[in-house]
Amino acid sequence: MTLLSSRPPRPVEPGLLSRALEVAGRLANDATDVITATAGRGAHPSTLDSPFDWVTDTDRILERHTRRVLTAEFPGIPVVGHEFGADHGADVAEYRWVVDSVDGTANYVAGVPWCAYSLALVDAAGPVVGVVADPYRAQIYAAARGRGARANGKPVKLKDRCVTAGALVFTEFARQGPWPGMGGFIERAAAART
Repeated sequence: MTLLSSRPPRPVEPGLLSRALEVAGRLANDATDVITATAGRGAHPSTLDSPFDWVTDTDRILERHTRRVLTAEFPGIPVVGHEFGADHGADVAEYRWVVDSVDGTANYVAGVPWCAYSLALVDAAGPVVGVVADPYRAQIYAAARGRGARANGKPVKLKDRCVTAGALVFTEFARQGPWPGMGGFIERAAAART
């Protein structure tokens, strides 16, 4: 499934943007409550195909909840989830939702306060709406095509950054180990000065 294309993003109907932001924000708040109430408290992870890819009941419960809400609010827009895969037709749909209900499950299981709930509405050109909840810091980041980004409802202003000195770069292994190009990426990032 291709999520991005070289085509410039097309305008999205303003009503869809507003409704998608509202529903995604509500789901992010729900996820924040569940994640903070359960993190590190006896979650029993199982692995999918790799010891780096854990899944817990919380992952599954939040994804099911997300799917139920999105199906009711946006009938006809399929969901692609980390735990349960893609709805039928997601690969050819005009829009689709993409969710990772506990992004950073290993941290969540260990009680390390660094995981997120991630939800996006995408089309062939890329992200339309994106919401990321950082439960431990009580932050919800939201962005919509043509509307900029917000943190807890306040506009986010990004500084122009021309140098990489002092920047942080994070990555993780794919199911099979290092992702293709990971070594080269890390070497280029380490060597970058400007």
